[in-house]
Amino acid sequence: MSVSKVDFPQADAFGASSEGALGNFYDRFDTSGCLLTCDLRRRYQKSTAQGMPQEDAKSSNRFQKKKEMRRLYNDRLKQGFTLAELLASIQNGCSSCEVLRSVFEHVSLIKPNDYQSKTNASFNVSTNFILTKQYLVNDALETQHIGLFNPLGSSVQFPAMPQASFLCGDTDSSLSMARASKWLKTCVDTHVACQPKINSGPPSRLIDVTEIKRWNIEGVKLIETSPGQVGKYTCLSHCWGKVPIKCCTTRETLQQAKEFIPYASMPQNFRDAVEITRRLQIQYIWIDSMCILQGDRHDWEVESAKMADVYKNGYVTIAAAASADSTGGCFNKTDPDICLRITPDDGKPFLIGTRMCDTLGFLKDNESTQRRYPLLQRGWVLQERLLSRRTLYCNYGELAFRCLEDFSCECGSTNMAPHANGSNVTQRRIGANRLMNTAIPGRDTPIAEYWRDIVAKYMRLNLTELSDLLPAISGCARELSEVTGDEYFAGFWKKTFVQSLLWYIKTTNAIAREGWTAPTWSWASVPPGQDINFCEKVNAGVIKQRLTYSIDRLPCNFGQISPGTGSLKLKVGLFPCYIRHFCHHSNRAIEAAGVTRNRRHFRLHQQKYKKDVDGLCKTPIPGVSVESGSFQLLPDIPLRDALEYRLFPDCVGCSLAQIWLLHTGEVTEGGTRQDYFIMLRVVDKEAKIYERFGMTMFERQPVDRRKSWFEDVWVKAVLPEEYITIS
Repeated sequence: MSVSKVDFPQADAFGASSEGALGNFYDRFDTSGCLLTCDLRRRYQKSTAQGMPQEDAKSSNRFQKKKEMRRLYNDRLKQGFTLAELLASIQNGCSSCEVLRSVFEHVSLIKPNDYQSKTNASFNVSTNFILTKQYLVNDALETQHIGLFNPLGSSVQFPAMPQASFLCGDTDSSLSMARASKWLKTCVDTHVACQPKINSGPPSRLIDVTEIKRWNIEGVKLIETSPGQVGKYTCLSHCWGKVPIKCCTTRETLQQAKEFIPYASMPQNFRDAVEITRRLQIQYIWIDSMCILQGDRHDWEVESAKMADVYKNGYVTIAAAASADSTGGCFNKTDPDICLRITPDDGKPFLIGTRMCDTLGFLKDNESTQRRYPLLQRGWVLQERLLSRRTLYCNYGELAFRCLEDFSCECGSTNMAPHANGSNVTQRRIGANRLMNTAIPGRDTPIAEYWRDIVAKYMRLNLTELSDLLPAISGCARELSEVTGDEYFAGFWKKTFVQSLLWYIKTTNAIAREGWTAPTWSWASVPPGQDINFCEKVNAGVIKQRLTYSIDRLPCNFGQISPGTGSLKLKVGLFPCYIRHFCHHSNRAIEAAGVTRNRRHFRLHQQKYKKDVDGLCKTPIPGVSVESGSFQLLPDIPLRDALEYRLFPDCVGCSLAQIWLLHTGEVTEGGTRQDYFIMLRVVDKEAKIYERFGMTMFERQPVDRRKSWFEDVWVKAVLPEEYITIS
């Protein structure tokens, strides 16, 4: 048996399968005499290949037995081994240990001096063939990971190993660009959904990437297009970051840019995007800061209105996904994969691939994925991804391509680095659903669920300028309006307006508003970076029938709206009640009684709780009778800042703030019902002007009790219907 390092094949599929999958890796090399866990790994792989039995009455015992056996296997297989233990097992005749030692050596997890010194390292091999080495450096634990994989197209495949193509370690290489060109050509030639629909013409300005020279200085130039001009162009999607971009086009530099833009004046992201455009044999590229006049409000308003068409009609969007600012570049270098030829004693060699998975190459969760792909945390980028027919992602370690019909990446596998460990989180993040192009059948189609999905994704992202909250999603809104014929205002659609009012923030710490971006009834009134949810199952039919509303002074505006506009006028009956802020003494009494506290010392003021609470401070105003139910508060902004509280006469900490509830919907499930209310605070009592500051849910209770609560409590306290304004 021998293991040697060879050049890996340049083609992604380098051989037709003739032998089929070999099956068990450890069966191939024998585990006789093993002093470690090779035989256990062999049996584990055999059991996983057979699958779990169906859990029914006849096989429940067998199911539980096999489940327990796998748990025991996993516990034992997590135990590492030392180099001395590995050598002893080889000496005792284990051929599998001999192969693993050779692999460890070729990927430098075992180095020559490790044999001379008494290394403190611990090694392990996971069930999906991740090789691990852990060792101490100055009392700190260091970990290295190397993943083994079956080369795509190889005639020999081990089922427990992921399949992947080789990565050369340089996304600027001819191999990477050849793969990108192949993906693009396949899409253009064969994908019906990715073909342009109605082309509204090119953007007003483009950069001609044809190389020009002045005094031996390389450069490009900006062109102004004509209405009937036709031509392919790429778009750049990138993070601006905090580093100033020196080549931005302004009204003053426009003429100069049309003559010559020095290549050296462009940041690395721009230079790399120009290079990619050239290598894809496309003449033009659109880059926002160079094709929209910076500091010119009129030009911004005109060009931003065309944003949907710019990305929708682009031939391909180049996404600098791994660059946190304009200087990071689209290309990057990593450790190249290693190809090993293993020749068993039977003389039939085969190949396996190895890939460095540690440091930046090993993703564990969403947080590490966010650090790896800073572009995907930028609010503006969501609509760029949604509107683009094709996107070439310049990721860490590889290029990836997504269009309306397919997804491809250089490694060909989402089950190992540089993707997230054991999941498709990377693909999910860079593969946003192309709602703009495929999911909306036509006019008059209800778009509530599509739009809610977009808003939920969008509001988790970051914006540098809060005033961009509505403009940064205006391209999506404009496209949906054209497709469906629905009217749009402040993030809402006319056909689903009442249902869309039922949004809330699912977080324990709401963020305070920092300036006006939309009226408070809109989700666009709160800062981004929060988890916005919609009450999708709520029956708002009864409320909708008796709700008379109008929007004051707000035209169909897809972008930024003027402060103070968009007031919502309603004819409703409001329910007066109070929010109570508990002092530390009362809060401890609630906790001691086992009543879950809500929003850090804040609750709806009620007469009693599900459990009796001793030691509560006495209130001068009686609370709401809730019978067997309870209210859950879901504030849009921190409750401490949202209201004006008045202290109790006999307590230095407890206080009350008056609020009003607007009943907006209900959910009935399994004989219980849950009611939803918008929480309002008064702005001008005489003019009857209010602001929304959150929602509250009246927790589930049997339908008959809920009915009696409305009859005994709600009807007696609710105010007569009158016109109010929510600003």
